[in-house]
Amino acid sequence: MKTKTALLFLLLVSFSLNAQQVSGVWKGYLHQSRTAEDLPGFAHAWRIGSSKRLPINERHEVEYFFSKNADSLSGTYFIRASFDTAMTGFFLLSAHFKDKTLSYVADDKSWEKTSDFWTFCYNKGRLRYYIRDGYEYLEGTWQGWTGSSICTPGIVGIWRPYKPTESKPESTTARKVDIRENYQIRDSSIVIDIWDEQYEDGDTITLRLNGKILLKNHRVTKEKRRIRFKLADEYNVLEMVAVNTGKTPPNTAAFRIWEGEKYQEIVLKSDFGKTEAIVIRRGH
Repeated sequence: MKTKTALLFLLLVSFSLNAQQVSGVWKGYLHQSRTAEDLPGFAHAWRIGSSKRLPINERHEVEYFFSKNADSLSGTYFIRASFDTAMTGFFLLSAHFKDKTLSYVADDKSWEKTSDFWTFCYNKGRLRYYIRDGYEYLEGTWQGWTGSSICTPGIVGIWRPYKPTESKPESTTARKVDIRENYQIRDSSIVIDIWDEQYEDGDTITLRLNGKILLKNHRVTKEKRRIRFKLADEYNVLEMVAVNTGKTPPNTAAFRIWEGEKYQEIVLKSDFGKTEAIVIRRGH
């Protein structure tokens, strides 16, 4: 975008309290305009139709995804510019959720797809959480900046159907989850090869996909282990959990992620204090 406008995109989030409350997918809009008003309940008004009256060049579709890992959240945020649907980008952010308020700072830009005349702004926001008419909402102010100027401010409103869940006690052996990379895959079927690209020292790992065990207590060797699975969700977090640390910590494993005849590779490292992971987004 132009220097004084901004879009909010894929986000990586970390929280401290009540993180389960915002886990999952959220969809809505970023209204970027100096005349945007942060009035209580505006996200609800958008969902039932008011958003259609926003000027098209000031309204951008957004999707948040939060995945709870121990006492934090990891996730992504995707935005599609209404005036040019090919314009997208990806940011990492840090945040906290407390007293029904989500505050974040997205100051790590991973990539963007724009024209020569536009760039996406780093940003921060403070969003209120509430439930109304069978939906839950996050809404509030948005501020952006580039290296040289302040971007046009705005408001963010996102929502999803409300589905009450039982609270579960937090694990006393929680590990920090560090998302290393994000990938976009067109197909819902995925093939991944896993192996030790250095030397075998007894590393044993467990793979979790969206919190569910995909591969348990696998010893990583020079021989590639191929796994095939379906991506049931649009946003997916694949974690490599260390079962032991071998002779030389941390545990390391190479991953080759296939899409047709093409592939991408990454090496993940985990130990008893940290679990490394990747985000896989299904869709075009």
